[in-house]
Amino acid sequence: MDSLITFLQQLTPNRARKAWIIIDATVVVWSILLLVELLTTLTPKFRLEGERAYLVYNFGATLIWMVASGLHLLDHYIKYHHHGGGSESSTQAAGHETIPISSQLESRAEEQKDIRVLVLEWILAIYFLYASTNVYKQWQKPDEDVEVEIVDTLVNAGSYAYLVMRVWWLPKDDYTEVPSAESIDV
Repeated sequence: MDSLITFLQQLTPNRARKAWIIIDATVVVWSILLLVELLTTLTPKFRLEGERAYLVYNFGATLIWMVASGLHLLDHYIKYHHHGGGSESSTQAAGHETIPISSQLESRAEEQKDIRVLVLEWILAIYFLYASTNVYKQWQKPDEDVEVEIVDTLVNAGSYAYLVMRVWWLPKDDYTEVPSAESIDV
């Protein structure tokens, strides 16, 4: 189990930066290609083809989001819950000055806020994956209103472009060392 946690942590967007930049950029390109597909299948004769392309895209992009947010949540949890991760005794042992209690409390409050946001993102990703599988059931009935699909695709393209930039400019110092799985408080 410990080796699985360590393996998964190495796959997180914070640590496998190049891979996630490529994955997120691929979704941006996929979004653009889907927009072209949707705009060229507006007639009822070709609408089913556009609908199918959108449903596959929706499921794939949501699955990628769910995996990325889950890995990010795991990495955040491990970063703040392994032994020696900023406790007073470990900073003294390493020859550093003791962190004041007020700073420790502020850091803990910030960590709790971050973890809540990450959990909410992961829950949303799971919900949207569930919703996209339910929508897939109606692929036999093409929807005449393509505006919702176009707006959704544009929002996804913008979101994944943001993820590319976020991972690109992520401070490298925060995620240089992967703690061993044995040092994690579970």
